Amino acid sequence: MKKTIILLLMVCIFIPLQAQISVTKRDVVCKTNFGNQKLIYAEKDSIGAFALSLASNNKYHGNVIVGLGDKEKALVTLKSMYEYENKDGDVIELNNPTNNNATYERVLGTWMFVIYAEHSDKIYGYLAKRQIKKMITALEEYPKQE
Repeated sequence: MKKTIILLLMVCIFIPLQAQISVTKRDVVCKTNFGNQKLIYAEKDSIGAFALSLASNNKYHGNVIVGLGDKEKALVTLKSMYEYENKDGDVIELNNPTNNNATYERVLGTWMFVIYAEHSDKIYGYLAKRQIKKMITALEEYPKQE
């Protein structure tokens, strides 16, 4: 009886663990600002998406993740941010999968996008236009042919 219970317990533990395993591909397409801003490509079950990972103002929060969708949607979002006219303090809805908002502000003498975490107005990351331009260039070349 004891062996049966142990065997049943082992089966109940290992079957859910095997269901969690799946093949995931993750590439860093572009790093800017000493790795504080990254453009990331992640693929799971042959479905791929791009996202921005920005260093957060809150050291306990980690990074602000900005979902961009597939390559075409990511290019549209990044290009619209790059071509944005300078209007201080306007709230910009990025219309992306993670529903992020941004403002365009002067930070430490430089105009930057302040991108807020999903459903938060206290946790944010910074992204300058020159960094967006580098990300657009890297995204247009992705995947690199060798």
